[in-house]
Parts: sequence; structure tokens; C-alpha cells
Amino acid sequence: MTQAERVAESAQRLMEAAIELIAEKGFQRTAASEIAERAGYSRTMVAARYGSKEALLEPEFQPRMRPDLGDTKGLERLQHWISFIREQARAEPALIRAIYALVFEAAGPVPSLQPWMTDWLQQCTDDAADALRAGQADKTVRADIDPDAEAQQFVSSGVGLGFQFALDNNLEKFEAGLARWAERFERARAT
Repeated sequence: MTQAERVAESAQRLMEAAIELIAEKGFQRTAASEIAERAGYSRTMVAARYGSKEALLEPEFQPRMRPDLGDTKGLERLQHWISFIREQARAEPALIRAIYALVFEAAGPVPSLQPWMTDWLQQCTDDAADALRAGQADKTVRADIDPDAEAQQFVSSGVGLGFQFALDNNLEKFEAGLARWAERFERARAT
């Protein structure tokens, strides 16, 4: 393997180990050395390469929860996002539990996560509001919908469903909640 391939492989293994451990134990109770060991590396690998476990996670987690939605607009954009989360939950349930552990630990025991999580949630809200505005412009979203308020509701619903899944680890219940979430936003469709 080339050096670049080895670096990419080790980054992937470290991320997978971090997801597993954070889903199992939470962020605060997961040590950087544990992440490195679970990935099959020396205890100092995360610190040597990234400096901290936060620095390992930030560039990797956000893309996994904010899909590339391409040219979709309006409600299709939000529905695609919900479908993406459903697919992520089926493929990587530990990822969903880990991301929501990070969200809630940022509000409490790990204040170093607050800026990153606040920024991520704001980006999600902004993306949802932009999608709704685009839908209003192309007349696929009702004109009487407040895009900012609906976007906040969209993100809050997702966070709530994720928190419930993080607590009970019930994929069937999570998927039913995602279906209700998708139905709720269908009501904004222009007729």
C-alpha cells in the first residue's frame, strides 16, 4: 500500500473504533487511547495524529449525518434527508447512537463539543430552511409556511428521534418515528 492508502485505512479504522466506543460508552468515558487500541494501533495514535479525540471526529461525523442532497429542492430535499438517516440507521446503528451521544454530551458534561455541535445543528437548520425557501420559490411548498420555524422543527424532530433511539436502541421504533417525521413535512406540500 502507498503511504496515502495506509493513512486513509488508519483513519477509517480509527473512526470505526470511535463510533463503536462512543455508541457503547459515550464520548466522555471513551479515551483516545481506547480508540487507538480498538483500531489495532498504539495507544498514542489518536493523540499523535489528531491531537485529541474531538479533532478525530469533527471532520468525519458531519458528512455522515448531512448527506449530499444534490439538486433536490423543497420537500424532496427534506424527505431525502430523512431517507438518508433511515439508511444510516440500518447500515450503521452505532453511528446514530454515537452522534446523538455527542449531541447530548455537548449540552452537559463535555462543553468542548458545544461549538462544534452548535455549528452542526445550525448548518442543518439553515439547510432545511433553504430547501423550504427553494420549494416556496418553485411553488412545491405552501407559501404560508415559515421556512425558519419549519426548519427548526425539522431539526428538533430529528434530534428527538435520535435521542430516543440512543436510549432504547430500537431500530423498528426509530424507523416508525422517521416515517411519522416524513409524513409531518408532507403537510407543507403545495397542492
